[in-house]
Amino acid sequence: VDRGVSTRVTTTDEAETAPVWSPDGRKVAYRQVGVPDLFIFDTLTSTTERHEASVPRARFNGLDWSPDGRTIVASAPKATTPSDLDLVLYDLSS
Repeated sequence: VDRGVSTRVTTTDEAETAPVWSPDGRKVAYRQVGVPDLFIFDTLTSTTERHEASVPRARFNGLDWSPDGRTIVASAPKATTPSDLDLVLYDLSS
């Protein structure tokens, strides 16, 4: 992936959303609309990892990486009070 050059990193027909670069600039985390899991594209290997969601929600508001790149946090509206948010952690160290 080169700076300033548009490069497709997914091959599905699904809509992807919320892309965010890893702290080292090597990976891009993103979500697919309607799917609670997290996807991470590695720019060096051109491979995608799928990480199962810890909560069965299809709607998340955003993603962000921890500074060390070992965890991603996603915010999700609570089922009972959508104006409140839950934080969902994805541990990538295992």
